[in-house]
Amino acid sequence: MRSRFFFCALLAILAIGASLNSGQARQPVRQQLLSQQEAADPAAAKVLSARLQKAMGCVGYPTVTTDDVPLVRSFYRTAFSKQHCQAKWVMWALTPSMLSVNGKRSPFTTDHDLEQPEWRVEKWDYEKSGFSRGHMMPAADCRFAEKASLECALMSNICPQTAKLNNGAWNALEIRCREWCRIEDTLFIVCGPIYKDTPQKIGIAHLLDVPDAFFKVVLSMRKGHEKMLGFVMANNEYPAKMREAVCSVASIEQETGIVFFPNLPKEVKERLDQTADYWEWKTPKQLERNYSSNYYGGGNRYQQKPAAGKQTAPKSSKGRKRNYYYKKPSDL
Repeated sequence: MRSRFFFCALLAILAIGASLNSGQARQPVRQQLLSQQEAADPAAAKVLSARLQKAMGCVGYPTVTTDDVPLVRSFYRTAFSKQHCQAKWVMWALTPSMLSVNGKRSPFTTDHDLEQPEWRVEKWDYEKSGFSRGHMMPAADCRFAEKASLECALMSNICPQTAKLNNGAWNALEIRCREWCRIEDTLFIVCGPIYKDTPQKIGIAHLLDVPDAFFKVVLSMRKGHEKMLGFVMANNEYPAKMREAVCSVASIEQETGIVFFPNLPKEVKERLDQTADYWEWKTPKQLERNYSSNYYGGGNRYQQKPAAGKQTAPKSSKGRKRNYYYKKPSDL
């Protein structure tokens, strides 16, 4: 009798533990162990860094001019603009293993890799400016390793953003990219500021320009599902929703003068530059909600019928049956 009691108690403890770890259980065990090892072992993080840098080199880094200072980090690359005193673009590769460990977020730090003191923007240059310190490579993408978190917090990775944009559509897009990553396996992401003729300036010890908008370009090279998507969001108190900010990458290249992923095969780049199909990108939740693998690969985007037995088709006033279809997935 006593042995049965202890056995039942053990099963209850195991059940509680499984419920607490349900979020992590969605990721493969091997993937969780890999990311934990990378977070705890600097040598493993160094191997991951080399692998991601090689992958980014295969698709190609964006345009760099004489006005830019190229900076190589462990898990991203950036071109610092001398004219605007902030990043011109930041590029990184995002993999699911980078999202399985939720480590600490590092505080903002001055970038002493920049040679000239006038380029080394300080944290307090943003004080009383009315603008938030907006990460280009998000802090949530860098918590898997201490070095990644430290480099993400460098002020050369920060641009002035309105609170409405930073906490709203821009944050929603960062979250969505992490969700897409779990389906696409590896995403190549580039983002940066866009300026008009005479940008507003902020700063105390250093002057930096306030961007009028921000762009983000997302590329997936998953075999058979290669795709690319662009976003442009106004940096004001009324930024557009994420879906409303979708545009072709070709239009961003024309506006910024930056060429993205120049090492892609010419015919592939020309095709992907012109596409801007937001509904082609799926999240794990969307795939769970009646999105079969066949539907994900193609077919009618909006006219997928519900599974048999889920709904009954009521008759209309004329005695005819109505057809009910699923609507488009909702946005964040």
